[in-house]
Amino acid sequence: MKKLLYFLAVMFTMVLISTNCDKDDDPNVPEGITPADLVGDWEFVSLEFDTTIYYAGSCESSNTKELNEKYNLVTLSLHNVSTDTITLFDDCVDAGGIFQPSFTYILSDNVINCEDTYKFKIVNADTFNGDTLKLELIYPTVPPVLPVGGIYTLNR
Repeated sequence: MKKLLYFLAVMFTMVLISTNCDKDDDPNVPEGITPADLVGDWEFVSLEFDTTIYYAGSCESSNTKELNEKYNLVTLSLHNVSTDTITLFDDCVDAGGIFQPSFTYILSDNVINCEDTYKFKIVNADTFNGDTLKLELIYPTVPPVLPVGGIYTLNR
């Protein structure tokens, strides 16, 4: 009888240990950033590219001008973001115009995929606070003229 009680106590303990609920295991806790988290406008703060940080300011400022002469999307912002559409915005276009194409996007595994034209990895997904978004440009259709691997910091 003692062996049976001991066996049942061990089994009961194993059941309790195996059913311990951890926050990481809770299927009701979303992982990463959702499209609802992105809704709104995100304004350019800085771009870290090739070990240099370029800050918001005039397109002709000494900090941005040299990079802007070689690359596009130097001062990227995200405008009119909904849960399924996004407008990329850059007012530092070589011809003096404004770049603002709109895309349908998919957010999966913390990557924003803009119709397979541009892809941005959300670098701060684990520490996202709702006010600052860090995006790494990981895929463009025309890589030689875009700062691939650059990390944009954007604020609401």
